Amino acid sequence: MNYWSRKILLAIIVGGWPQFAGAGGLTVIVRTDRAQVPVGKEVELAVEVRMDERHINALEGILVVPDTQLEILEVNSADSSIKLWIQPPTVDHGLISYAGIIPGEIIAERIRLFTLRARARTMGVAEISLGPHTILAADGLASNVPVDVQNARVRITAHAASWYIFWVVSCMVVIGMVIILVWFTGKDRLRK
Repeated sequence: MNYWSRKILLAIIVGGWPQFAGAGGLTVIVRTDRAQVPVGKEVELAVEVRMDERHINALEGILVVPDTQLEILEVNSADSSIKLWIQPPTVDHGLISYAGIIPGEIIAERIRLFTLRARARTMGVAEISLGPHTILAADGLASNVPVDVQNARVRITAHAASWYIFWVVSCMVVIGMVIILVWFTGKDRLRK
């Protein structure tokens, strides 16, 4: 199903479920379970919509995950507020596209769209960004809702084992210096 076919289908379906909506915009956000992760470890990302008084019935969007820095292991939409997926979250080289319908009225501060697990590949700062989003209001007209986005960053650090090895080697160097210092100090006392 191409882009415009999905748009038309969304407008027809949502237009059949009239509800009243307030004014204002919504924010699509990406949240992480941690801001820093070592290479080789996993991080969980959640894509959510921060709600206001407006009710929505349909949305579509794109999430961009830098696949050179984060390897996507799993996309999970089991606990999603979207009950009818027109296009379930689909991964294609770091681009995750999705479109779905939320039948009925949801009263919540935030609704979850999906979560994903990723493994850190290389050191640096991974910018997880939201691409264009379309959200349609549950107003009987399928009006476009103004959308803000809130991206996320994950700092990827060296392996956890690397810091441990650095710490052990540093301690060994200090202990070695103390032993050498004591040995030389002891030699000077013996000569006197």
